[in-house]
Amino acid sequence: MDKVSSYTANHHDTIAALALLAEQLQNPDNGNGLVITFYGCDHNGILIDAFLQENFSDKAIIGGSSSGGLITESGFHDQDTIRLLVLDDEAGDYGVADGVFDDDDPEQLAERVLTQALDNCDCTGQLPELIWLYQTPGHEEAVMRGLRNVVGDHCPIIGGTAADNDVSGQWHLLGPRGVIKNGLVIAVMFPSSPIGFAFQGGYEPSDPQGTITGIGYHSAGESGVVSDGAGRDVLTIDGAAGERNVQRIVREMGGFESLSLK
Repeated sequence: MDKVSSYTANHHDTIAALALLAEQLQNPDNGNGLVITFYGCDHNGILIDAFLQENFSDKAIIGGSSSGGLITESGFHDQDTIRLLVLDDEAGDYGVADGVFDDDDPEQLAERVLTQALDNCDCTGQLPELIWLYQTPGHEEAVMRGLRNVVGDHCPIIGGTAADNDVSGQWHLLGPRGVIKNGLVIAVMFPSSPIGFAFQGGYEPSDPQGTITGIGYHSAGESGVVSDGAGRDVLTIDGAAGERNVQRIVREMGGFESLSLK
């Protein structure tokens, strides 16, 4: 990999933020490589995509909205931030593809989009060094199954889920077709230099603790076999249902503030 550069601009107005980025870029290298971008969900994705296409038309582009702000090597930046990570690598291969969930099976869609990303960088049938994934919420497990159907357990997958500030569906992605409200974008990486990566767990058990006994399905007896999918809601903790009980336990555990409950 020849060079990795990062750029950050902060302004509540998207055009003004992009102008700040343009000042930093000066004469960007528009050769082979990859651009990863994240930004606050209130920014205009169409304007950001147009800016990236103008400055990095020869690079693969992947990105989307985030929640609350971004963390960079210089610290925390609030939700008005736009962030670019630019990989310049003339000897590497980088492909990106996207898809919309709609009525498609998410697992099969993930397989097709991954295959297309490999085709787009002339690496059909090859095993990437790394897969970078970004998607809208709701189908994370199915998408991971689809990717593993193609690459097995032999390729690291990094990325996450698009977000907004209040879980109201204002998230979106950037891919080859531009702004996507309900889908996924996949980048495959074949860099000319080795890639290093690490995983750090972000949570540790604390007292008091509770066992989630209902997670959006109706249990078939004591075995807990999933017999009827009902979304991704936390239904019961320690066998007790009801909003007060579940939120009380979660609050005592120091967990998230609110749950979607049946």
